[in-house]
Amino acid sequence: MLAGDTETGGSRPVKLDTEAGEMYVTTERSATYGFLYAMLIPADAASRNAQLLRIWIVAATAVLSLLSLFVAYFNVRRFQSGLRSIFLTLRGKGEEDGEEAQEPFDADYAEGFTRIENGIAALLKEMGDVRSQWSSQLPVLRDHFLLSALLGNNAGMDPWLRQKPAETELFPDPVFCVLVAEMDATGESARFHSGEDTRLFLFAVANISQELMRDKFATETVISRQHVAVILNMPQHEADRETVRAAESIRYAVSSYLKQSVTIAVGRPSTDFSELSVSYQDALHALQENWPKAGNEVVRGGRETEAPISVPYPAECESALLAAIREGNRGQAARELSAFFDGLNGSRLPFALIKTYAMQLLVSVIRLLQEYDPDLTLTFPGRSLYAEFAQLNASPSICDWFSETVIEQGIDFLNGLKRLRMETIMERTKKLIEERYAQDLSLQLAADQLGISPSYLSELIKQHWGETFIAYVTRYRIGKAKNLLLKTELNIADIAVEIGYGNATHLIRVFKKSEGMTPGEFRLRSRS
Repeated sequence: MLAGDTETGGSRPVKLDTEAGEMYVTTERSATYGFLYAMLIPADAASRNAQLLRIWIVAATAVLSLLSLFVAYFNVRRFQSGLRSIFLTLRGKGEEDGEEAQEPFDADYAEGFTRIENGIAALLKEMGDVRSQWSSQLPVLRDHFLLSALLGNNAGMDPWLRQKPAETELFPDPVFCVLVAEMDATGESARFHSGEDTRLFLFAVANISQELMRDKFATETVISRQHVAVILNMPQHEADRETVRAAESIRYAVSSYLKQSVTIAVGRPSTDFSELSVSYQDALHALQENWPKAGNEVVRGGRETEAPISVPYPAECESALLAAIREGNRGQAARELSAFFDGLNGSRLPFALIKTYAMQLLVSVIRLLQEYDPDLTLTFPGRSLYAEFAQLNASPSICDWFSETVIEQGIDFLNGLKRLRMETIMERTKKLIEERYAQDLSLQLAADQLGISPSYLSELIKQHWGETFIAYVTRYRIGKAKNLLLKTELNIADIAVEIGYGNATHLIRVFKKSEGMTPGEFRLRSRS
């Protein structure tokens, strides 16, 4: 209907001729998610119950006609009156509708016909009630039966086995296999959110599974709080190769239609329905062992344990990467990160082990940053690195996330700390010079007071002030000498002592080298 550009939307049904017969199709679009729902009703559905009732009425009428013929053998008039009463009973009418009163007949015959009439009416009513109750309870009983089978509860299966009609046989083939689908962790931008939308997502996965497998195998689904169990019933020759293929088809369809990844575990096939719980528990165990969860994949249960691949953790790359982060060398950090993941990817490790090694690297980087920011609130405000890491499902995305998030922001934070620390050291150095310029002051003494090495202090002073420590101290002392020469009458020798020089000769030599004149000449020129 959609491919033929038939009008969709609105409440008027459209009659279509399908392979399954004529159908009335009604469509409705969801305002919340944009889904297009279509309801297909066979064209003869509306008249099916009426046909069934008509058959019952015809059969009952035939039986009553034979009975009436027998009674008519004794009394034609009594037969006519009884037949008329039965007819009115079946039509739901009586004497209160103004019909003509029945002709009198013998009390024995009247009582007999009354019992027949009441019995027929009660039978019809009871049949309708039973059919209605069975139709309403059948889905609940079916779900209870399947859940009991998955859990190995034979007692819970008894109600279905006792009451199910022959036409509701579930599984015609000899082999059973259980797939367990679980919603992967989601981010804030995902269509479905873990917790609040999990039930809706699992319901959609169950419907997709039944639609995909409908033409291949007998398929039933059971939805629990955290996952959906898909029960596949298949011929013996299909079991081994088709179970994983079916799981992959469901995983791909969910990813394409729902835009959400799902992890599907495949249990071991079983040829006995009573062992369905074994396949189910096997699939659950495979999900539990799938840690750290890669997501968006199919895992199998019941396999023999494979020999582990021996690949040592790339500790050298980690050490070099941490050193580059500490030094703020972005280029070197990027090269070491690439070497770390290239080595893991080239070793053909399973993704779960690659993610485990990446988690170890993340822990090492976080420990480095916690030396300067214990709770990481300054480095990564409002973020949880471990939660973000858990949602990554491929090695390239993990490498990109490390580069763009962890390393870049970590280096930015450490560089900010370095700038702050250097500014603090410079402020303390400047204050130390201002306080002790009149005393014996040297680079070594200043470095000792600040708790750093003389070479590091000298490098910082050159970066920030553009001159050496001695040059800055000398310039500061000359400025103090000028102030004393202009505002006081102290002689040159006293001024030399005031600003930290031992004698006048030393002051005169340093002053003349800096200003191109002696202190006395400077005083005379300033006053003139």
